[in-house]
Amino acid sequence: MDRVIRSTEAHSFYAKSIAASREPAPTPADMIADTEATLACSLQSKCILAYSVSGATGVRIAARRPKLPLILMTRDERVSRRMALVWGMRSMQEPSISDYNSMVATAKDECARLLSPATGDTMVVLSGSPFGKVGSTNNIRVATFR
Repeated sequence: MDRVIRSTEAHSFYAKSIAASREPAPTPADMIADTEATLACSLQSKCILAYSVSGATGVRIAARRPKLPLILMTRDERVSRRMALVWGMRSMQEPSISDYNSMVATAKDECARLLSPATGDTMVVLSGSPFGKVGSTNNIRVATFR
């Protein structure tokens, strides 16, 4: 048996097939999306909010199939329309948002309109810093409704 294993492992096809079967390593953006979805479900939040310039952040979260509403906010109408087709996502275009605080305030208003949260309910917010820059997703915040 040892001879068969050594012969197989020495073959060039073996190394290629093992490498091809490996899952790609998760990127930091994948890990952040996974953390946000897990956190929101663990806290029993009312919703997940993602602010995204390109929509990629929302797609990553939707891929985790969280069991609560996912709202994606963007300034770009084209991104908003594309994201409206993603599983479980409600997409909103908000061209007037210019900073993090106005984004969170607008998101709380939209979540309140859609879901009627009670005082003390939470919403998990994912965005990037510097705000509005593609590929900068690095910020998770738990916002509480008052």
